[in-house]
Amino acid sequence: IYIIALMVIQEIYFILTGVPVEAQISFNLLFLTISFIVLMVKLNFQILFFDSPRSAGYAYHFSLIFIIVMTINYRFVGPLISLILLLFYFNKSYRFFKE
Repeated sequence: IYIIALMVIQEIYFILTGVPVEAQISFNLLFLTISFIVLMVKLNFQILFFDSPRSAGYAYHFSLIFIIVMTINYRFVGPLISLILLLFYFNKSYRFFKE
């Protein structure tokens, strides 16, 4: 709901300022992609650290900072390592949730 509210506010701003439709679509797709990644990381850490919310918060924020720094500094290797790390977290939380 929060993401939808942000997108509606942003869309109203884009309409009022006269941003082209292609730019609006590309921005909204980028925004949805990033919000989906953040949601998946958050859910993975909530599953892995269900008994310790503080540890889940620390791991979540550390991993997001790590992913952002790696992506900015290393344009090819950073997203590749981030994707591998996220797949590892997903696999680990899937196996943990399945047990």
